[in-house]
Amino acid sequence: MILGSFAFNTSGLGLTPGNPLNLIQASETVDEAAQLAQWFDHQWAGLHGADATDSKGQRNESESILEALQALGEHRDPFTIYTLMLHRLFQDSGDEMDEERIVKSATGIRNTVVWKKLFKFQRDGVVGAIDKLNRFGGCIIADSVGLGKTFGALAIIKYHELRNDRVLVLAPKRLRDNWTLYKANNKRNILAADRFNYDVLNHTDLSRDGGVSGDIDLSHVNWGNYDLVVIDESHNFRNKATHKGKESRYDRLMRRIIREGVKTRVLMLSATPVNNRLADLRNQIAFVTEGDDAALLEHGIASIEATTRKAQAQFNRWLALDEAEETPSQLVEMLGFDYFTLLDHLTIARSRRHVEKYYGTSETGRFPDRLPPINIKADVDLAGEFRAIRDINQEIRRLTLASYAPLRYVLPHKQAAYDAKYSTQVRGGESCFRQADRGIRI
Repeated sequence: MILGSFAFNTSGLGLTPGNPLNLIQASETVDEAAQLAQWFDHQWAGLHGADATDSKGQRNESESILEALQALGEHRDPFTIYTLMLHRLFQDSGDEMDEERIVKSATGIRNTVVWKKLFKFQRDGVVGAIDKLNRFGGCIIADSVGLGKTFGALAIIKYHELRNDRVLVLAPKRLRDNWTLYKANNKRNILAADRFNYDVLNHTDLSRDGGVSGDIDLSHVNWGNYDLVVIDESHNFRNKATHKGKESRYDRLMRRIIREGVKTRVLMLSATPVNNRLADLRNQIAFVTEGDDAALLEHGIASIEATTRKAQAQFNRWLALDEAEETPSQLVEMLGFDYFTLLDHLTIARSRRHVEKYYGTSETGRFPDRLPPINIKADVDLAGEFRAIRDINQEIRRLTLASYAPLRYVLPHKQAAYDAKYSTQVRGGESCFRQADRGIRI
């Protein structure tokens, strides 16, 4: 006889190794075995009783146990098992996108003009970005062109302004007016009632120590006092360009705005955060992590650099595959889980197809169809009197251009002297513009 509390499985029965903490008693006496047999017979009779209900008409408890056991043993289709697994994995993260928890109503953001103008998918993007800004310190909004990244960013800016945060917008010079309009007392400003108060500077202003940019004197800017910096077209900072003896825009942004002074959250806007290589994304993520490669260790990313480097190697392998194997699904499988975890933590990217599939078009209206491009190959002149480019090229190649290569007509033993006399030192002597080289190029 074995009596005790142990699981009815291979580990509990001692068939496989385990580490159970159980009180198990074994006995070989006839009396104890008879007592256990009597108890067991009583339980067995209850489970297999003739009546499913007792004298009071209540359902037999053993019948419920049997039904539960039968339900556990029933065949389940794969999809049901898959959804159950997803439920168990993510049941504790159901409040991650809770709008009320993330976007505190006390700020009054829902009463602003910009919030009311957002579509549902844009509001979800704003809530997700604010959540990432709070949890990780940064976010990249990489929605496709035309999905309203600017308006989403304005809502995020207003949320921070309502919390008395100081905000800086860094934009390319050609897009500066797009941002200054929404803070101006201008009839074209449809958000004038929100009274935005952020600063706007050009990307190129990071290379200047003085002068004026709009109405801002760069010599007096307190770079380290911004709580939020919004970088429009952030892919312009995808490269860590270095200049001898001079701080690059990338380095100055990292040092003076992000690392120095108050804790700065970074919101980046770009439809193409990755242009040529996956390191483009890593260099932008460095603004969020302040250059700490292990900043996301607690979130399952041991090394941001190693993750992107491995993904780049896999991407290169994918490019080398045969055309039949070079499919998007194969690329997703090869890039690996860590890379997509990194993207999920720090980026928000939706396409028009995504919006149509998950939000519908009843609110936004139907997206316009993209027409195929029309290629127009015009002649050089409408009269057809211009000579063919091939004939002109041959004519040019027959020219000697003697006046541009005078050293060709200097005696060989005199060429070195004339070359030294007329060569020009440039860049403080770093290089030399030689007449001989000029003649060869011409």
